[in-house]
Amino acid sequence: MDLPMHGYEDVQCDLSTLEVARVGGLRETTQAWEPYVLVNAAGCEVEPVAVFLRDLQAAGRPHATLRSYALDLLRWFRFSAGTCSAQGCGG
Repeated sequence: MDLPMHGYEDVQCDLSTLEVARVGGLRETTQAWEPYVLVNAAGCEVEPVAVFLRDLQAAGRPHATLRSYALDLLRWFRFSAGTCSAQGCGG
């Protein structure tokens, strides 16, 4: 089933052929107040994610929650980069 997105009705993409690069990563730290750091392909901290994780930490969320959310964001960034490359959007 094709579910068109507004403005992308004529874009065809076969996700079964999509190759998602394993770029970036999640680093575990030894710091109690910043237990995880999401890094990009260059190894630099992804600042918007760091701010989000600090907010979760301040709200009293357990480290496991921070890790889970950070891994979800890492997967999303990798997928987005792969789909942008496949569609030629310069991502």
